Order: sequence, then C-alpha cells, then structure tokens
Amino acid sequence: MNPEELYIEAKPILYSMLHKFIRRYGGDFEELLSLCHLHFMEIVRKTRSPYQKEKGSQFTTWLRLVLWYKLQNDREKEILTSCKNLPPEEIGQKGKQEYLTDLKDSLSQEAKSVLSLILNTPEELVEMIQQKGGYNKRVKKCLEDFLCLHYHWSRRKVQRVFREIQENL
Repeated sequence: MNPEELYIEAKPILYSMLHKFIRRYGGDFEELLSLCHLHFMEIVRKTRSPYQKEKGSQFTTWLRLVLWYKLQNDREKEILTSCKNLPPEEIGQKGKQEYLTDLKDSLSQEAKSVLSLILNTPEELVEMIQQKGGYNKRVKKCLEDFLCLHYHWSRRKVQRVFREIQENL
C-alpha cells in the first residue's frame, strides 16, 4: 500500500486516538493533528518499518499505539522544555530531576509521599503490582490499596491526593 491508501485506512483510528489523547492530556487539536500527520509520514516512509504482521496485530492497531507514544513523548519534551526553557536535545536526566523538584515543591506533604512511593517503589508494592498483571489501571489501584493498608488513608483521601498530583502535572 502507498502512504495515501494507508492514511485513508488509518484516518478514523487516528482521529479517534487523537480525541482520546486530548481528553486525557489536553492540547490544541490542530497542533496535535499536525504532529500526528508528521509522525504518520515518518512511520510510513521508513524503508524498513518496525511493524511486524507476524506478531498478530493489525497495522492500524500498531500505528495507533506508536502514534500515542510519540505524542506522549512530544508532550513530555514540551513540558520539560517549557519548565526549564531548554531545547529538547539538551533535556537530560538533570532537567527531569529539576522538573520533579519543582513539582514536589508545589505539592502537599501527602502528595509528596505518593510521589516518593512512585519514584522509590517498595518491594511489597512491586509485588502487588506484578500479582495484578502490571497494567496502568491496576498500578493505580495497587498504589491506592498500599496507601490505605500501610498509611491508613481513606479512599477519599487517596483520590484527593491523586487529583492534586494530576492537576499539578
């Protein structure tokens, strides 16, 4: 298939993925659509595509996941760049650490405790996550259970702290 045919096939999935991305992270639709188109063209123009039909996924499913992760990566670079006014190529571990330090300074003590748990995950929490399969929704649930069990927080308090962290990101 040529790139135009691939785009026609993938366009509904691309738009659906983009709307979900905006609902989750926010952003300007037109700007993100342009980034999606740019990433799409980079992917289909590669002479050796990393897509492997033998692994059982459809091209459109694979494309949606690749574009989602590329947009997340672009978003992370934009956040780090805007916080530290550094060009993306200069953002390294130091930039991320400074961003996390600034983030921690703006949070309550409870939210700092949750961030500390995420950054320095105790073995017991890792085991809980692995027992549940390790998916993102389950990680959040495991973290919530861990805070209720070991910190004696109510579910309401845990949700409030999660909301605080999300609003500051």
